[in-house]
Amino acid sequence: MGDYEEENEDIFASTSTTTTTTSTFSEHFEVDEPETSTTTTTITTSTTSLLNETERAEEESNGYTTTTTTTTTKPNVNNNNNNNNNNNNNNNNNNNSTTTTTNDTANGKAISTNSKAHWVPDSSSDKCSACSTLFTFFKRRHHCRKCGKLFCGDCCALRCSLPDEFGYQQRVRVCSACFVQVITTRAFTPTVITPKFSSGVSAETKLVSAAQKAVYWKMGAYDGAQFDRSFSDAIDSSVKGVIAIEQVQDLIIESQGSANGLRLRVYTPGFSSQESPRRAVQGKDGTFPVLVWCHSGGFAFKTVESSSVDGLCRLLANQIPCIIVSVDYSLSPENKFPLAVHECYQAVNWIKNNSANIRADPNRIAIGGDGSGGNLAAAVCIMARDKGGPSILKQILICPWLDLTPYQLYVPSSYPSRNEFKDGYMISIPQYEWFRANYLPPQTGQPLGPKDEAYASPLRVPKLDGLPPAHIITAGYDPFRDEGEQYAQKLRDQGGKVKLTRYSNSSHSFFGSGLDENNEAIMEVSLALNYDFRKAYEINAFIK
Repeated sequence: MGDYEEENEDIFASTSTTTTTTSTFSEHFEVDEPETSTTTTTITTSTTSLLNETERAEEESNGYTTTTTTTTTKPNVNNNNNNNNNNNNNNNNNNNSTTTTTNDTANGKAISTNSKAHWVPDSSSDKCSACSTLFTFFKRRHHCRKCGKLFCGDCCALRCSLPDEFGYQQRVRVCSACFVQVITTRAFTPTVITPKFSSGVSAETKLVSAAQKAVYWKMGAYDGAQFDRSFSDAIDSSVKGVIAIEQVQDLIIESQGSANGLRLRVYTPGFSSQESPRRAVQGKDGTFPVLVWCHSGGFAFKTVESSSVDGLCRLLANQIPCIIVSVDYSLSPENKFPLAVHECYQAVNWIKNNSANIRADPNRIAIGGDGSGGNLAAAVCIMARDKGGPSILKQILICPWLDLTPYQLYVPSSYPSRNEFKDGYMISIPQYEWFRANYLPPQTGQPLGPKDEAYASPLRVPKLDGLPPAHIITAGYDPFRDEGEQYAQKLRDQGGKVKLTRYSNSSHSFFGSGLDENNEAIMEVSLALNYDFRKAYEINAFIK
């Protein structure tokens, strides 16, 4: 089979609706097969900056740029980072940013130390390094904060959190190739914590959090109120703009819990193997791998028709690319646990047995979800193990709720993040408690039985062996950060394969929202699943 290498190809073109932003990844790149590693790499924030933002802005206005050389780990993303021939001499003489590596014998870690980058005149560069467009007054030049090359605004429009050796105290503008390089390394490093900036979450996140709190109040998501999700549905459906995709179809399958059946919305990617055969995950028989998606919404609101859910599914379908099956599970408080879990499991089982109906590969099925949907995805993986199938290739858990134990029954110190971020970060703990209490059947203060607890609170399950590999993403300002990271550690302790990333400057519900580190997280998940789906196809083809 050989190494998993990619030819030069176009990066994902992503445009998200709802509250998501628009991004274009147009650079060429090459991804090598990631090496298996048992080490944990943690990227933390630096206490000093290479250049403060005032100095940097002044030098940019005077026509200066900088380049920084650094070391990267596998998988390597190879792109042409050579400067224009006209200013090679300047770079050799003035742009000496050295990187040395020393060994910390006490911790067994390699420490990278970078000297301060030097700025060099860019007057000899008059066109974009990517598209060769000439710079003009209206087509301003921008330099990538990682490679230092000059680009037009279209080719250098992305922002990301660079590793702390670069010294930036905020997310900075980078070119498309460097964006993919940073995220690829992050996607295949076992544990990553992005640098935490003093500014924390963005002002936009704080504003949206306040608005979301008002929406919860208007819906009646508090004790003693009459719950009505129509207000939230109206707001969500008012967002316009649809990402182009090959096909969207609604299917109704048999459901044990509903006489009307269970609705599945199936997204077929607008991408064919003929366009870029080296990136395609489509099999020779025309089938695609599948990601079953369990949407967020506190178990109580949102549907497959919600703009936020529909837009995210379209985006993931095109970017991975794969078939997305969005499950329209029954909502609380009308329907109690464990109906939603069983419906999501039924969806996976139906796909396995009826894959030909949607051009799906039954041997490449993953499941994922965000928030309460992450709880459902984790529970389905445990249920599939307990029932002996179907086989699930991977679980994607985004800011998951993993312990639904009533607050009277768990020790608050178990999850410090619930207290630290109990209000003001997209969801408050009192609001969460309302969603939790209305999802679970009345327990009169008593804990759930062992069987039910396994599917309501995956973190409390004693045995987590035999589960699919997990890709877990947490947010630094999320009340549920600690339980997501504890779940990752518990899976590892029992022999599970886990990839964990904490996006330190994001809040709950950031994934697919267009806020903070959203673009980075979506690209990370897309790259990781693309690799896993293609590797699984190679293995299955080899076995056959």
